[in-house]
Amino acid sequence: YLEFEIELYAPFNNVESFERVEKLFRDSVSELRDAPVLPGSRHCLRPPRIQPDDWECPNRQCGNLCFARRKQCPLCGTDKPKDE
Repeated sequence: YLEFEIELYAPFNNVESFERVEKLFRDSVSELRDAPVLPGSRHCLRPPRIQPDDWECPNRQCGNLCFARRKQCPLCGTDKPKDE
């Protein structure tokens, strides 16, 4: 069980801003709950600077950051997503 506190500062400390943030925050938490990062994946190993065309391996068990020139992930062999 996790508990969060959202604190908004002026000029965003109004009901409208809170409702917008609350929706985004709930969606983010739901996304993490429904598709967690798997232990042993490389999702948390990111360099400080990433090139704009680099892509993340879509294999949830891998999550390697791949150079733009690669057509497949060099670690697991998963193909580069078509929409990238």
